[in-house]
Amino acid sequence: MIKGDTFYYMELVSDGSEITEEEREVLSAKIISLEEEKGQLSVPPADEDEKEIRITWEAIDQFKEKEMQIFNDDQANKNFNIFKNAAN
Repeated sequence: MIKGDTFYYMELVSDGSEITEEEREVLSAKIISLEEEKGQLSVPPADEDEKEIRITWEAIDQFKEKEMQIFNDDQANKNFNIFKNAAN
């Protein structure tokens, strides 16, 4: 979800393993740039001794992770467009 200049997300897979529902949490990152083909986000540090993490991502044609492959179907995504629904 995008709200203002913040991108909210949830990780479902970590290091090739599914994250259980009980362990999942909503995370957020500040949007530096966001276009349909590429974006850059800034994740704030977990504590004062760490530095921010910069994430660059690019659009993909299909998910490879088993848990996400259901979203490779256009029908499953017909109402899901973070760019169309974003209120910037």
